[in-house]
Amino acid sequence: MQHRLKDKLERPAIAVIRDYGHLLQVECYPGQLNQVLMNIWVNAINALDELNLKRTDLEIEENPRQITIRTSVNDSQWVEIALAKPR
Repeated sequence: MQHRLKDKLERPAIAVIRDYGHLLQVECYPGQLNQVLMNIWVNAINALDELNLKRTDLEIEENPRQITIRTSVNDSQWVEIALAKPR
């Protein structure tokens, strides 16, 4: 996904803000989880690309594209992974 985050002539780079909480080891299907997370990343990047089509160069410069990824433990039974763009 790095190539989709880098600066290009037709679009500015996307900054990735990482806010990782302390997670314990999780039993899961890593291949399937990886595919789900990749799909979410692609959707987030596509949404930012579409948003930029509706913005002026000044708006893009004043509000650069970024995605925040946050992880946390929820209720000691669940791990939460959240991706968000600024409002």
